[in-house]
Amino acid sequence: MGFIGSGRFQEALAQHRRELQLLQGSGDALGCAVAHRKVGERLAELQNFPEALQHQLQHLSLARSLRDPVEQQRAWATIGRTFLFMAESPEIPEIPQIPEFPEFPKIPEEPQEAEGTQGNSGIPGNSGISGAPTALRRALQAFHNSLHILETQLEGAVPVRELAQMRSRLCLNLGLVQESLGNAREMLQAALGQPPLG
Repeated sequence: MGFIGSGRFQEALAQHRRELQLLQGSGDALGCAVAHRKVGERLAELQNFPEALQHQLQHLSLARSLRDPVEQQRAWATIGRTFLFMAESPEIPEIPQIPEFPEFPKIPEEPQEAEGTQGNSGIPGNSGISGAPTALRRALQAFHNSLHILETQLEGAVPVRELAQMRSRLCLNLGLVQESLGNAREMLQAALGQPPLG
C-alpha cells in the first residue's frame, strides 16, 4: 500500500472515529452500528485486523440488539471481507477466537496436513503460511451467514435492485474464497449464484 493510499485510509479512519464518538454521545444505536462498521473497514484496509474485528463485532452486536437483519447481513459480509484481507496479507496475524463463530453453518475443515506440510495449500501468494486456510474458512463461513440472512429475511424488506447487488457481491466474495481454497466446482457455483451442494 502506497503512502498516498495509506494516508487517505488514516484520514478516513480519523473521521469515522470522530463520527462514532459523536453518535455514541447522541444515543443513536443504528448510527453507532454503522460507524463501527466504517471504522472496522478502514482498520482492515490498514491491516489492523484484530481491532477491525472488534469494531465489526460491535456492529453485529448492535444490529442484533436492534433486530435489524439488513445490518446483520452487512456485518457478516464485512467480517468475511476482513478475513479475506487477512488471508491475502503477506504476514497473517494470529487468528483471534470469536465467540460468534459457533453460530456459523458447518463448513468442512481442510485436512490438517494441508495447512502445515504441503506448502502453499493451493493459496496463491501465501506459501507456507498456515493461518491463510483458517482465515479463508472463516471468510467462507461469514459470507455463508450473510447469504443465509439475505435469502431468509431480506426478501421483500429491501428493494429488488439493492437485494440483487447484495447477492452479487456475496457471490463474488464466495467465489474468491473458493478460488483461494482451490475449490473449482464451488467457485463456479458461487459465480452462478447457486447454493453449495450439501
